[in-house]
Amino acid sequence: IDTNHDLINTLEKKVKERTQRLEQANADLAAANKKVVQHSKAQLQHFACMSHEIRTPLNCILGLSSLLKESSLDAKQQDAVQMMITSGDLLLTVVNDVLDYSKLETGHVDIEMTDSSLQESLNAVIHSIEAKAATAEIILEVNCDTSVPAVLRTDGRRLQQILYNLLGNAIKFSPPGTVELKLSTVEKQDEETSDRMAVETCPQAGGKPVEACPHLARLHEAVDASACSMDTTEEESMRRKFVRFEVIDYGRGIPKEDFERIFQPFVQSGSDTEACYGGTGLGLAITSKLVRALGGTIDVDSAVGVKTKFTVDLPLAADSPVDIQGLKASLQNSSIMLVGAREGTKEWMEQVMKDFDLQLEIYDSLLDTMKSIVQKRSDTLCIALVHESLVNSLRENIREAKIGNVRLLSFGWHYNTPGSDCHFRCLRRFIPVVMLECLVSQIKDTESAYTSGERQCKKPRTNAVQNVDYRVLVAEDNRINQKVLLRLLQQVGIQNVKVVDNGKEAVDVCAQEDFDVILMDKQMPVMNGLDACRLILNGDTNQRKPKIVLATAEVSQGLEQQSREAGCSDFLPKPFSLKDVKTLFHKLSISKEES
Repeated sequence: IDTNHDLINTLEKKVKERTQRLEQANADLAAANKKVVQHSKAQLQHFACMSHEIRTPLNCILGLSSLLKESSLDAKQQDAVQMMITSGDLLLTVVNDVLDYSKLETGHVDIEMTDSSLQESLNAVIHSIEAKAATAEIILEVNCDTSVPAVLRTDGRRLQQILYNLLGNAIKFSPPGTVELKLSTVEKQDEETSDRMAVETCPQAGGKPVEACPHLARLHEAVDASACSMDTTEEESMRRKFVRFEVIDYGRGIPKEDFERIFQPFVQSGSDTEACYGGTGLGLAITSKLVRALGGTIDVDSAVGVKTKFTVDLPLAADSPVDIQGLKASLQNSSIMLVGAREGTKEWMEQVMKDFDLQLEIYDSLLDTMKSIVQKRSDTLCIALVHESLVNSLRENIREAKIGNVRLLSFGWHYNTPGSDCHFRCLRRFIPVVMLECLVSQIKDTESAYTSGERQCKKPRTNAVQNVDYRVLVAEDNRINQKVLLRLLQQVGIQNVKVVDNGKEAVDVCAQEDFDVILMDKQMPVMNGLDACRLILNGDTNQRKPKIVLATAEVSQGLEQQSREAGCSDFLPKPFSLKDVKTLFHKLSISKEES
């Protein structure tokens, strides 16, 4: 009995000692984790501060350069200004890359999953990358499969960043020629499910794989035997649809031994890459982390000296199929024509129509087109996709013939075509389902117009910004940036501008005077921009409430959302150019018209 008592005491003592050690280890782990979190926050704050300090003078450089470019310069001066702008954009890219990577590394990246328009994301990326491609004498070819949906549940802004990085690299490393962007859908094994099934673990084995655990060896053999007869439906349940983005260039290529290392930070393929092409080596590291954050995968395949292909797969919601039958039913009683297209566009359009089981009439001349239109039954709606150079002539012929059952849609490289009901800038860059939905909308517009007794003609929205009468307040503490903003505003036609040095002065002035728009810096002495915004919009003064735009060099996480919550109408990150200011006031003028 005494021996048992001593044994129990010894065991209790050992259990107590181990419990104390475990508690101490947990406390040490918690302290270490807290230290890591604090270090990560401090690191991110450090990068954010660095970014702010760089962006502030960069705003002056890029702002004044964009103004200088609009002035009368000879060829040599224009070239010098363009080099200034290009160098400033490159510096901004480096700053953004370092900040983005630090956010991703510390887990502070903001991902907002919403139902995003794929076409809008494509348009934004293509518009941003076109100038870079043109400078490198590269044509960007876009090809979208008919199975690609119009909407993808993802973070549209991050998707644009991913595609911009990949296309930017493709253009950088390509000789003059073409770079391709292909969109399709694929069905493959869901990697999350696959990973869970591939590595089953055993608690008794301390989390080791099943094969290494004797406790589950026999059970594992039984599972293997039954897995051979697994029902097909169970296999299918583990498969998932993805939207696939492929970026292909025909440049120098990447050796296979570099496939993994190019996704590491500050690493580029080949020892001469940085010397020849420049860059931070962060683009692909950021891209791969963003793809994973969106629940997708990224792969690379390359043949040195031939081509390189990056493939990004992003998950597609189960309830997002393309409604082929619905679109077909809506268009089957209409006559769809393609007029004045090149061979490549003809082939693409024919394939799209074939996939949707629709008929397409192709014409090269206006004479043949008019003959076909005249011969149609009066109750048949003709939807004519016409090259932008032929639109006005065809519309005039239709008007003279007094034919009313035709909708003219234009396509070409211009951003709009006067006289057309709808314009497609480069037809082949459109997702097929989006293009066909636009054709269906033309039918609905026509039915609505005839029901009301007259055909409504949509007025094209002008690109001119009606902002001359705006009264603008600038709240900015940096004297140089004050001058830059004044000159940018004057260039877009705004002369009635008042400038204050801090948020407190902005609040005081707004209590006495009316303003249409306030450009508010965030970091200012006495009172910051967000506090000033709240006081101005929530104050009890009789002055009308202005639209406030937060114009700041700060890029901390969630700042744009904070500005919205404070009541700001828009967010303008520094540095900004003349084009950015024009775009901002164009948006503000549109919202003013609509309200």
